[in-house]
Amino acid sequence: MKYISILTVSVLAAAAAGAVAAQDPAQPVVTVYRVPEADTTTIVEGVFRVDAGLLGTGSCDYAAEVTVRDAQGLGLLEDKWDASCPSANGVQLPALEVFHFAMPAGSTFNVTVAVSPKGRPAERHVKTISVSALPAYTMASDLILAKQVGFVDSASSGKWTLRRGTIGIQTSSEAIIEPDSAQLAYYFELYPRRGKPVTGTVTGIVRQQDGKDVTRFTLASLNAVADPRPIAGSVKLAGLVPGSYRFDVEVALADTTLTLSHPFQMASPALVSYWESVSDQDLEEVYGSIVTWITSKAEADLYHTLSPGGKRAFLNRFFNGESPTPNDGEESAIDAFLERSKVVRDRYAERAGRGSQAGWLTDRGRIYMLHGAPTQVVTKQSPVNGKPYEIFYYASGRGNVYLFADETGMRHYRLVYTNDPSEPESQVLETARVGNDALVDLQRLGATVRIKQE
Repeated sequence: MKYISILTVSVLAAAAAGAVAAQDPAQPVVTVYRVPEADTTTIVEGVFRVDAGLLGTGSCDYAAEVTVRDAQGLGLLEDKWDASCPSANGVQLPALEVFHFAMPAGSTFNVTVAVSPKGRPAERHVKTISVSALPAYTMASDLILAKQVGFVDSASSGKWTLRRGTIGIQTSSEAIIEPDSAQLAYYFELYPRRGKPVTGTVTGIVRQQDGKDVTRFTLASLNAVADPRPIAGSVKLAGLVPGSYRFDVEVALADTTLTLSHPFQMASPALVSYWESVSDQDLEEVYGSIVTWITSKAEADLYHTLSPGGKRAFLNRFFNGESPTPNDGEESAIDAFLERSKVVRDRYAERAGRGSQAGWLTDRGRIYMLHGAPTQVVTKQSPVNGKPYEIFYYASGRGNVYLFADETGMRHYRLVYTNDPSEPESQVLETARVGNDALVDLQRLGATVRIKQE
């Protein structure tokens, strides 16, 4: 294979904010690379991304499958394998999987990628894309946008996603530029026709999605170029407003102009200064309860496995880069979280052996973190009939009630009844466990109580 070019087929946005386009998070990320192996043949190399968010599980062990069919449905490739995502510094990283095949000029193939959690084939995440061969006698490859391009040597060989001879390219599934570096790298290959050297200018153009020019750069000058040539480099985009853009490369030759194009995203600045100030101890004591706010169990499980740095990055994304502003008269999501967290730490921690259990790990603390301060709290430390209990009543919404009982006498309050359908294990009240006083108070609060028949 002489030269490899790239065509990005956007089929999934990353979990992180600032993806190039709104895409279905239940499908794999697929990028397709094309190369003119000969004048009438195209070699295709594909890459797709797998991560725990795609699988919907805390772990990242998976089964992968790639199928390639022609326009008549004839199967040209079918490959299956098992693998796991890599990790670094305690953070689970996405995995990149590769496949390749050849196609004649003028043909179009359908590529289907399927990924499922290992041992759970019914939970398949599938994406099918259409890939066309490069035109016969093409003069230029597709355009690659990357984080970096450079020369490959023994010290840097490991950091390049793609290697084209002595040139290394650090690519990703989407072209997202971070404001702290604001550098966009590019790579493509020029294929002069046999016996016809080309002379001209290569210009890079940043355009808005509506096609309006933002800025232009002269990338290269061509002077009687007769052999295939890679053209690579980088441009600085400091100050570019966050949003979606297109990078066009125009190759202006004597008798024709070639235009190559690729979308990219300028991400919003990451407001990490607050999160860098949060100590490792506060990550556990103050922000550990974040898992009660995460609706996905897979994400909650993943959070526990992250390093302190990984948790800070997670929290920064979760709260959209916000810092606490408790005295500005407006309650942001992080302000509400911290207010509830303080109440739960101070009020609902319980003794556990010789130590204590964090408030958010107790039933009362968990419910408080989820729903905030109750409209009314009923507490009976010495009821006439039954065990000590406490009731949270929320007047808004469904008028939910939560009954916690201290059945052991050790001030360990457990949720024993609620009419909240999201708590399915506590939908029926056993009066023998808590006594009639609790039943009377629930009814006084207007709750219709389902009672277990003895």
